[in-house]
Amino acid sequence: MKVINISGNPNTGKTTLLTMLRNQVSPLPNNRFEELTNEKRDFVGVYTIDPRISSEKSNDLGRTYKIAIITEGDSAWAIHKNLNVLEGLINHNQLETQEIKCLFFTSHRLWGKTKEDITKRLSQIFGQELDRYYYATTSVHEADSEAIWRQQKRDLMDLILKEIKFP
Repeated sequence: MKVINISGNPNTGKTTLLTMLRNQVSPLPNNRFEELTNEKRDFVGVYTIDPRISSEKSNDLGRTYKIAIITEGDSAWAIHKNLNVLEGLINHNQLETQEIKCLFFTSHRLWGKTKEDITKRLSQIFGQELDRYYYATTSVHEADSEAIWRQQKRDLMDLILKEIKFP
């Protein structure tokens, strides 16, 4: 399973990026299991990826995959709280953890014991080895125009979509 941590400073578009991802890979509400968290814009969910996206590099065009997304993770406490929410969604909806191929979550910079604790908790929930961490840092500079900001998000989204196409 791939674990992709979208990290960056506050107000740099981490949640916006993962909301874009959710809407692009799973546009239909019946392919979503989600729960809103502390703010209306933050959510935890499991999403079935449209087979046209996930199977582009695959010979098995009928196979579907799921991804999990946690958008509220600006502290270790919030990440752990939302991992519990994610585990509840998986159990309540009787989802198979092996179907979930990627987990995306937001954070400020993770390192040391916090990173180890989160990795351990992920292994407990998913019962499988975690392939690796990917880090995609979002950044916004005061001088950036809205057009530059949107282009940064599109470029990052293109990189993420390449990562979730499974062989």
